[in-house]
Amino acid sequence: MTARRLEGVHLEHAAGEILALSTATWEVHALNQSAAAVYALCGGTASRAEMAAEIRRRTGLPADEAIVDFALAELAEAGLVVLDASQPPSTITRRSLIRRLSPTSPAAAAMLPAVDTRPLPVEAIPPPPPAQSIPRDAAADTILRRPDVSDVPSSDDAIEEMLALAGVTSQDVLYDLGCGDGRIVIAAAATRGCRAVGVEIDPHRVAQARENVRTHGVADLVQIESQDLFAVDLSHATVVMLYLLPTLNVRLVPQLATMKPGARIVSQDFDIPGLVPDRVVQVYASGPRLYKSFFLFTVPLKVHDGPVPREWAQATGLSVPSLHDLYVRALATPSDIVEHLPTLRRLAADCAHVTEFGTRTAVSTTAFLQTKATVVTFDIDKRPEVAVLEQAALAAQVDFRFVHADVLTVEIEPTDLLFIDTAHVYQQCRAELERHGHQARKYIAFHDTVTFGEQGEWPNSVGIMPAIDEYFAARPEWVRAEHWTNNNGLTVYKKRG
Repeated sequence: MTARRLEGVHLEHAAGEILALSTATWEVHALNQSAAAVYALCGGTASRAEMAAEIRRRTGLPADEAIVDFALAELAEAGLVVLDASQPPSTITRRSLIRRLSPTSPAAAAMLPAVDTRPLPVEAIPPPPPAQSIPRDAAADTILRRPDVSDVPSSDDAIEEMLALAGVTSQDVLYDLGCGDGRIVIAAAATRGCRAVGVEIDPHRVAQARENVRTHGVADLVQIESQDLFAVDLSHATVVMLYLLPTLNVRLVPQLATMKPGARIVSQDFDIPGLVPDRVVQVYASGPRLYKSFFLFTVPLKVHDGPVPREWAQATGLSVPSLHDLYVRALATPSDIVEHLPTLRRLAADCAHVTEFGTRTAVSTTAFLQTKATVVTFDIDKRPEVAVLEQAALAAQVDFRFVHADVLTVEIEPTDLLFIDTAHVYQQCRAELERHGHQARKYIAFHDTVTFGEQGEWPNSVGIMPAIDEYFAARPEWVRAEHWTNNNGLTVYKKRG
């Protein structure tokens, strides 16, 4: 072992991202990937030669043990590892390293840092707030319930890090859930010129935040709401700031999922269990040796391929909704397919196996899961609603599988009902039928056969009905059994016999 990681250091990495040190040029970005490789092997039995081999595997760069030594020195300087006493100091210089890596600029330029480690000034760590008597605002006297967490104020540098990570501009509407004294929403309005809403349940903090808003002269942009954060409508927010525990973050997922595509969520110190961050930034405060992590999520939210462990739901006090509850909720919620749910349920009830192409928000999936059929659903994007459905199916001991894949790259098993609701264009529909149609034993159903029947959903594209007509014209064993023109259209083909 050449070095050991410091206890208490916890680095998070989103898929495909790298550990990066503070840098200014692309050549050192490659070193950052090298540092990530070395850090991953610290504390184990890997030799310097094995670390060099791992760097070469990750980067394709001509790494040797000298680069390993340099990466170890950088990691030690950043306070991430402690070198063994026998570890010799690095003799390679940054200048010589840059010169050595320069021929591989295309590869190095592609490895931009996504996790930054850089020192903060010691004074950036805020001291505990002094105890003082704060006047109460009469409008904030009502105590809704006890706060879920203690109030820990964010430092000015942490606030700036969050605003920068979210890319906040004057066009945004920012919400801070659990705003405390209002410092984040005040900073957002003062430095970015955006509208901001602070949500706080503690009447003492609500009064303090409103006073601070008035004092800082941003009352025209900032509103402080005395409200339970789990009851907030976030559909109009473009940015949400969180400084809560993971057990609270996970309970907010249904609300966060209602935000419009492109909206951003930044969580300080704690991730959101079950979701994949788009970016993770870690800041190291060298004085008190404190690590601050910031997690960026964007909407649509990205869900881990596996379901969130049931233990999380139990630990957070969440009740797992039943499959029936989810179906009733889907029937009561306007959508582009809601009127066809009873038909889909009826078809699935006549099947032992159902395959769905295009899970989307799992509305149609809820109908299939009201039956005893095995349900396998495919999509290139996993939405938070799918994770909820997985938990409900698990609790009901129903055979339900979500496959995170492009249906044109996989082979499906034989199925009684094949339901297609993916990209509504001729090319996609025809390719899906040619690749998978032979696996359907009873039914093949299509959604949006009216809305995108002749004209596809892509600009200047042909719709799905020509592809459907061509496919079944060559297969007389299939007959059109149902054609519904309401709610964008639903067409069902049934195999004779």
